Amino acid sequence: MKKLHLPAQIHQFFWICWLMYFCTYLGRLNFTAVMAELITAQGITNAQVGLISSAFFFAYGLGQVVNGFAGDHINPKRLVSLGLSLSVAANLGMGVSSSYVMMLVVWGINGVAQSMVWSPLLRTLSEYLRFCDCEKLLVHMSTTSPAGTIVAYLMCSLLVAWTGWRAVFFAGGAFMLIAVILWQVGLSHLEKKASFVDDEEILTADIEKPDRHTSSLPVRMLLIILAVGLAAALHGCLKDGIMSWTPTFLNNTFMTPPAVSIALTMAIPIINLAGVYGAHYINQRLFRNEVLTASFFFMLTLISVILNLVLGHLHLALALLLLGLMTSAMHGVNIMVISLIPIRFTPYGKVSTITGILNSMTYLGSAISGYGFGSLLDHYGWETTQLSWCALAFVGFALCGATGVFWARFLRSPKPFTENTYTDHI
Repeated sequence: MKKLHLPAQIHQFFWICWLMYFCTYLGRLNFTAVMAELITAQGITNAQVGLISSAFFFAYGLGQVVNGFAGDHINPKRLVSLGLSLSVAANLGMGVSSSYVMMLVVWGINGVAQSMVWSPLLRTLSEYLRFCDCEKLLVHMSTTSPAGTIVAYLMCSLLVAWTGWRAVFFAGGAFMLIAVILWQVGLSHLEKKASFVDDEEILTADIEKPDRHTSSLPVRMLLIILAVGLAAALHGCLKDGIMSWTPTFLNNTFMTPPAVSIALTMAIPIINLAGVYGAHYINQRLFRNEVLTASFFFMLTLISVILNLVLGHLHLALALLLLGLMTSAMHGVNIMVISLIPIRFTPYGKVSTITGILNSMTYLGSAISGYGFGSLLDHYGWETTQLSWCALAFVGFALCGATGVFWARFLRSPKPFTENTYTDHI
């Protein structure tokens, strides 16, 4: 089995993957960042712009199932390259779109394109790295989301103020083109450096397993995956729903101009970094159980939403802080559900498949949030919308709390399964 085991090789591999996936956020969050501007400049409703957002998430979610399965059976490098190239085309198409219907179709295509990236990428990480190295890199990979959000909102804020919303999508396409080149050239270079590692070393440093590629999963594990998948949908609905509508919330509540709302929203991803590393630290030191850790961060989200409902309208800075705490907690759930749980299935050879299923459920929730929250806003306003956030967070807290007990049994099981080991130097 070929692995990258030298520190310099691992660092190069990480930065290639990090920069590539970072660029994908610039080709997807650009729409989220200009939602308020589209409503103002194009005269479309909250529900319509929400439906465009939902089209992306719905296509992304369905694509995750197909591409997650495909990522375990075909060359993941080619699948990622195809997805990146299609996303370039979709971003350029969005920049020349002249109607609401055209935007709906093109952004849906972008959802399909970007669904070809994460699951095959996770398979690539699990195959080229030992488990301990893979876990560390996945935690750091989670910083692509807040970093990508910061740059995307900064880029969009400047471009909207200087030239208009169309330039936002041309810029997204340019960054995605860089991502294609980076992935192809960089990974091809590192593939030549991978070397065979002694099987005994892999088993000792990686995972204990009598059979690395069992053909099926236990029935009880499938039930746990179903429960975690439902929690993933709730987390997607909250994470992307809250982030998508934050500029609109600031615009509606504090009368900030669209460009200013976008710029202020950039402060939130800085707080989100605390969620990524905080969740990993708490999982290591307190729960040692990814599902129970997710339950804890659902509870933090519930508390943050309640505080924002009661106090958020009093001051802009307080509202930004509370919105940041909500999305930060959801990023804590995200690292557990989308990254650390799937790599537990390395012994089964189903990392990409499980990632695709859970990511699909996440973006099913995201798809519902786009149109659902837009409709709630149009008909009932922000108070009812935030009450719906409370309900979703409570259900996620209860579901993960109950499922975490069964997940713990599998972490202690002598069956083919990744050891529940944690490193202190991440």
